[in-house]
Amino acid sequence: MKLNIIASVALSLAAIFSSASHASVITIDFSDLGAQKTSNQIAWNVDATGGISILEFELAGFKSLDGYQNCCTDTFHLWINDTEVFSGAFNMGGGGSNKVLFNPNGGKAITTTFNATDKANNSKQSPKAGGLTQISLPVDLLTGTNHIYFSYTGRTQSAIDEGWGINKASLTSVVVPEPSNTLLLLGGLIGMMILRRRNV
Repeated sequence: MKLNIIASVALSLAAIFSSASHASVITIDFSDLGAQKTSNQIAWNVDATGGISILEFELAGFKSLDGYQNCCTDTFHLWINDTEVFSGAFNMGGGGSNKVLFNPNGGKAITTTFNATDKANNSKQSPKAGGLTQISLPVDLLTGTNHIYFSYTGRTQSAIDEGWGINKASLTSVVVPEPSNTLLLLGGLIGMMILRRRNV
């Protein structure tokens, strides 16, 4: 009887540890590219195993990049494999407000305007000192090469006046335990319950 209990415990532990997978993380840093004009695009080609991943990146605003409903709204766009998945306008030095315009995947954006004289995360001031917007959202990747495009639209101005860029970006895969491991775990737990009941 003891051997049966030990075997069931071992089986359950094996199922637990075999179902614990490690998420893969892919990172890149585009900060060396410096300030981009609004008409420019930054491309990231990523090889992936497919499925849902969490994309996180830091959008950098230089000098007077305009937010929403300012005189010259500058709008950020994110594309995954020819499909737009996110857009928004953020006050990163040029005034206006912070507004997510298109967000079907439920992403989050937090903006900090540098040297703002009111709340830094919702500043309507235009200190012309730039800012940062941290963006995070789930994305559905293909198996193989995926094309990620970061871009801006708006009135193209000189880099002396305003610009944008991408700092560190990362993709973290969302790991789903294999059904066979889950069934193995449940089977072991049920076996332990039956054996314990018999002993009682």
